[in-house]
Amino acid sequence: MKHLLRRLLAGSCVLPLLLAGADWAETIRPVLTGKVKHLKLEKKIYRTDRRTTITGLKDVTIDGNGATLLMSRKDHIFKIEDCTNFTIRNLTLDFDPMIFTQVKITRVSADGRTIEFEVEKGYPDLVPDLIANESLEVFLPDGTLRTDLGRLSGKPEILTPRRGRMRVRLSGTAPLRIGDRIPIGRRFANVIQTVGGRGHTFENLTIHGSGCFAIGMRYSAGDDRILRCRVIPGPRPKGAETDRIRSTNGDGFNISFARNYPHIIGCEIRNSNDDSINFHAGAVMQLIPLEKENGTFRIIRPFAAASERMTALFPPGDTALLLRRDLGFAPVGKVKIISCAESDYRATLEELAEGFDRAKYKSKHQWIPTAYEIRLDTGTLPLEGDLHLQQLPNGRPFRIAENYFHDHRARGMRIMVPDGVIENNTIERVTDAAISLGAEFEYWNEAGWVENVIIRNNVIRNVGKASIPRGDSYVCGAICSFVHLKEYRKIPRGHARLSILNNRISDSPGAGIALCATRDSVVSGNIIENTAYGTTVPGSRFGFRGLKPIWLIESGGITGKNIVDGKEWNVEERK
Repeated sequence: MKHLLRRLLAGSCVLPLLLAGADWAETIRPVLTGKVKHLKLEKKIYRTDRRTTITGLKDVTIDGNGATLLMSRKDHIFKIEDCTNFTIRNLTLDFDPMIFTQVKITRVSADGRTIEFEVEKGYPDLVPDLIANESLEVFLPDGTLRTDLGRLSGKPEILTPRRGRMRVRLSGTAPLRIGDRIPIGRRFANVIQTVGGRGHTFENLTIHGSGCFAIGMRYSAGDDRILRCRVIPGPRPKGAETDRIRSTNGDGFNISFARNYPHIIGCEIRNSNDDSINFHAGAVMQLIPLEKENGTFRIIRPFAAASERMTALFPPGDTALLLRRDLGFAPVGKVKIISCAESDYRATLEELAEGFDRAKYKSKHQWIPTAYEIRLDTGTLPLEGDLHLQQLPNGRPFRIAENYFHDHRARGMRIMVPDGVIENNTIERVTDAAISLGAEFEYWNEAGWVENVIIRNNVIRNVGKASIPRGDSYVCGAICSFVHLKEYRKIPRGHARLSILNNRISDSPGAGIALCATRDSVVSGNIIENTAYGTTVPGSRFGFRGLKPIWLIESGGITGKNIVDGKEWNVEERK
């Protein structure tokens, strides 16, 4: 019967896909059923038309042995839920058919705001499923990233399957030009998505394409590792005359809501559509007093999630940071968690929008508020003002070391959690900051203050040429700490105990190192060349003044000696 079916469907493009999908399903089945703890694949190409969901397993390893797994649907390739000590290594992951296309500009209007383009030979047709209003990156005809262009956004209009038009919005002043190349693709899902669990290891993976992040991790209990993985454009498609110019439709590695954050060692991320690395904690949440005398509050969470995921962020005995929004989210002190549980109270989107003062929360599509009751051991801390709570990682410090991040839009690293080491990395040709330590209170609202982070022995070149030189940029340097507030009337010094040591920084129009809202930190041994030459001061819209190679903005207690353009720069003497 099987042979008959083969003959009947001979010549059909469906048959190879079905057989290959069955091949992968049968290969992975012993792992999914718990019969096999260590699976070594054959070194060949596997295909699948559905995500591989792995749930509740412990001490399992999938060794790709140099194999390639191709996904034909727009979905996660792997979704890993509540697994412990789970490893995937030595595997290449990609999509077939491709999940984006790439085009060449053929016409630019006189005002520079409308472009026409054609699809490059060998790349997918323009179809509605590819089209979205996304931030785009732009490349020169030779495939080099244009580092002078920041966010280019617009929704392409399809004229024919191979031609289109787009009214664009530019974040900078550099013009688009005929011959420039743009990848176009809609964001949808990550290649690898973990939810819950702990002790994940991803080692020696090559990821050629992603609907959003290459690796996304949510609600991990910690102790995760990403080792020697490459996120790079895949091979040239059949019939194409140009190489791929995009790897992911979003960040490289995006980790959030974790008890502690991973070690990322020896990786390469290139040509992604957003940050190489993004670490952010749980949202900063408003505390609504219920029984203030015994530390009982209601919190309203802006994102949808199962209640057990939320409560796992605040287990008894962990610590969190108490903030006052009416004082610019100034830290009040750390508090111990006594308990956290879902509440019967049904919060409204209007309450959420009022609490965070952000119109985005009024969108029912993206935001689903849920309420919880939390009890805190506040000790002798004062409980006046508009109180908010910042989740803190509890556990081992993160480490980001010996990586190469380059040639992509946005930031090399966007770190919004405390306690870690960033060392011996090379970051070059990214459109925004190389390393930003942030507090996103009133925009993304995805993290707060950063403390106890060491940044040392990194090499940073040719960064920040698109986003930093703008007067509305709150990110002001190649290495920077910042706080994003709606109003900058009073900037508290919430970042603390940062050590920025022995880095080599060159060619950035913003500061080489900018510390905003920071105290009790060391900036020493850095060699900085050709920075702070931008004609517009970053943050001038918010009142920031005095751009320098080492620039302190509402910061104090900063010490250290450096070399700037061949001369000694004593931070204390040049405040």
